[in-house]
Amino acid sequence: MIVGLYSSLSGLNFLLAWFSAWGVAFLIPNLLALSLGPLAGVQKMAAVVLASAFQAVLAVSMWFLLNRKMRLRAFVAEKRPSL
Repeated sequence: MIVGLYSSLSGLNFLLAWFSAWGVAFLIPNLLALSLGPLAGVQKMAAVVLASAFQAVLAVSMWFLLNRKMRLRAFVAEKRPSL
């Protein structure tokens, strides 16, 4: 959720923020966990732990970036009418 919220506040439209949040936060770690085992010979539990650690680091980093953006009010932008 934090990845999607940060993406939507950075000016992306809703669908692009939603797809990027799913891709970065869910699909990439799960594909990494599924493919890391057979390709690199890593045990299944270690691959799941690695994917979970990636998700945790991603969530914490997005939390800090979102907190900074909210504190600086960097997401507030003046809407100008297009010609």
